[in-house]
Amino acid sequence: MAENVDEVRWVHELFPHARSYLDVNSQAGLLRERAVYAHCIHLDDTDRACMAERGAVAAISPTSHLFLGSGFFDYASADRCGLR
Repeated sequence: MAENVDEVRWVHELFPHARSYLDVNSQAGLLRERAVYAHCIHLDDTDRACMAERGAVAAISPTSHLFLGSGFFDYASADRCGLR
């Protein structure tokens, strides 16, 4: 989920009416309690809060993100939004 900016851009091209990459999954009924989404680097606070409200969590791998140059997971924003 939202691992790199090219992926986010591509999903937006495929689903232009969705608010975000996460919203595509939400509209498909995949954003729910106990859902685990990998990476979650390029999410905004609306997406983070939505994941928290639905009981979904983020699974991250800082080493992988650094190696691939994907970016850094924003722990402070995730915590502020209640995202585990």
